[in-house]
Amino acid sequence: ARPRHNVGFMVADLLATRSRTTFTPQRDLRADLATATLHNRQVLLLKPATYMNESGRVLPPLRKRLGPTWSPHSHLLVIVDDVDLAFGRLRARAAGSSGGHNGLRSVEDALGGSRAYPRVRVGVGKGPDVVEWVLGDFTRGERAELDGSVLWSAAEMVEEWVRGGDVAAMNQVAAAPAR
Repeated sequence: ARPRHNVGFMVADLLATRSRTTFTPQRDLRADLATATLHNRQVLLLKPATYMNESGRVLPPLRKRLGPTWSPHSHLLVIVDDVDLAFGRLRARAAGSSGGHNGLRSVEDALGGSRAYPRVRVGVGKGPDVVEWVLGDFTRGERAELDGSVLWSAAEMVEEWVRGGDVAAMNQVAAAPAR
């Protein structure tokens, strides 16, 4: 099953595959963690093992593990589904509101209300019942497009961020034709 709500995990899985690493459960974080190398930089890929609406619960133990120099503005990039974007559209933001996304709201709560962290939104479109829609699987046609270009482009946006690219550069990647 590949529900729309898990599109961020799908991007993380692709990045792990590209980096030839795997996820392992981390009980203290309540998440699965992979250490990847992207552009000669070591990065942590994290998939919360909580409900989406509680995703932010992984941040306090992560901050504790990584130490006082960890900054959500420069060391955190959240990848989420977005029902307000057409399927396959990608958008990066340096900061902003949760836009009604409960997972982002949980991240903001864990950061003391701060909205100053970057995110990549992956459009999943919107069905008549939003909850059923995001918990439902992608259609066969959507899966083909997802696997053919959408996930690849989202992963390229993450890699641009790791290279030190700004949000404008990330959005240029999103606008480029898929390879």
